[in-house]
Amino acid sequence: MLSLQRLIDIALAVIRVKVSAVFLEPTGVGIVSQVGGFQNLMSQFVNLGVGGGVTKYVAEYTSKQESRSLEKLLQTVVSGFAITGIIAFLISLIFAPQFADLALADHSLGLLIVLAGIAVPLTAQTQIVSRCLQGMLKIREMVLLGMVSSVLGLVITVPLIILANVTGAVLSMGLSALFSLAIGQLYLQRVALREYHVRLHFAVPDKEMSIKLLRFGGANSVMVISDILTLLAIRSTIIARFGAASNGLYQVVFGLSNQYLALITAALWTYGMPKVATMLDDPAGIDKVRNDVLRLSLSIFTPLIVLILVFRGVWIPILYSQSFIGASSLLGWQVIGDIFRAIFGPANISNAPKERFGFIIGQTLLFSMLQLGTFWLLLPLVGLRAAPMSYALARGVMTPIVLFAHYRYDRFVYSSKNWLLVVKSIPVLGVTLILTSLPNVNPVLNYLVPSVALVAWALTVVSHKEVQTAVRIGHDYVARFQTAVEVVTKRRKKEI
Repeated sequence: MLSLQRLIDIALAVIRVKVSAVFLEPTGVGIVSQVGGFQNLMSQFVNLGVGGGVTKYVAEYTSKQESRSLEKLLQTVVSGFAITGIIAFLISLIFAPQFADLALADHSLGLLIVLAGIAVPLTAQTQIVSRCLQGMLKIREMVLLGMVSSVLGLVITVPLIILANVTGAVLSMGLSALFSLAIGQLYLQRVALREYHVRLHFAVPDKEMSIKLLRFGGANSVMVISDILTLLAIRSTIIARFGAASNGLYQVVFGLSNQYLALITAALWTYGMPKVATMLDDPAGIDKVRNDVLRLSLSIFTPLIVLILVFRGVWIPILYSQSFIGASSLLGWQVIGDIFRAIFGPANISNAPKERFGFIIGQTLLFSMLQLGTFWLLLPLVGLRAAPMSYALARGVMTPIVLFAHYRYDRFVYSSKNWLLVVKSIPVLGVTLILTSLPNVNPVLNYLVPSVALVAWALTVVSHKEVQTAVRIGHDYVARFQTAVEVVTKRRKKEI
């Protein structure tokens, strides 16, 4: 179900990206993406990084049927986010020209900062709904609400981009968040919380609950703010040195990692993290979850990355426009970093549920320092390519460090079956990276050899049992869809 939602999100994102690319061009895309980064940074000061804590404690309280604790938790979060959201908006309103000059190298774009500030408190409240449903493991409801929000966002965004260009694109962020919040809160309060006899309303945040969440959120805040500040620093440097159009080209590869490939990672984490939170007394079960997530990650990432690299001359003009084709030279390094992330990321699923805050903070700060340090060193030598190269190098250095740390913490290592999967996947990805980076396009080397390698990989990696399972799941989805259609048809006939 989560994968279905991600596929729909990707399809809608493709439309949104295409419209943005055609009407905004690289310069406009570069500005909007930077404003989006600023909005994300402000959002972290609003939610104080406690989102993961909300998921964790909702999972604990609902599994133990502690309705009073659940109500106290949610009312504390709703009220707290309202207060910090208003403060964030006022700050963005008062200091809009200064923020615009810092992030966009143009103080006259302060209106965009104000519009982003309006979206910040709305987005924070919307996240509460998603975190609550995630913690309750109400996956179907979360998926349906996510789909509705995505469709509404597209319906709002496309006309505004066409009518108002960059201003419309930024304005759509706030309007989309407003409609998503209205639908999400209506469902959460009238349906999801009814079985626990919980009613949400504004109240003074509970002190004890606030301390628990802030203790949890401190590590997450450092993690997210560090990542966002690192990205803003890199993007601001790109805009100042090479112009907003270059940032638009970088957005192609950044979007690949953090909008398309990250949808897969998010789907796995959405289920895996609260699942681990409900089985803290079962180390073997937690290890199995982490191994399963790694296998799913590589089983999806490997063929997807090969196809992305082989056909980048095709999908970049289709998804964006021909003016973005310069981004193709940046893709190789970016996907190298994504491969490393796919390898060590599943091991980190247990960090938040086990409250390993020191490890979370240390890991994040080290990655940010590595990425920024290598970026500044490489910038005079390779120009714009320094951005994806620094990302790949930092991820590569972090991989053995993270895996060794998990071995030291709880003697966790990936299963031999999964290490075999890693060993088989890396050569396929390596061959594809090398061949697709050649200056001259050769149909045999650029298309045929990677395709044959991918087929060989699939035949040796994917077991017959896994194929049968995938076919059965697909058949079940088709059967459920047909049943739903039949039910709706019968109801309409009765009404007639």
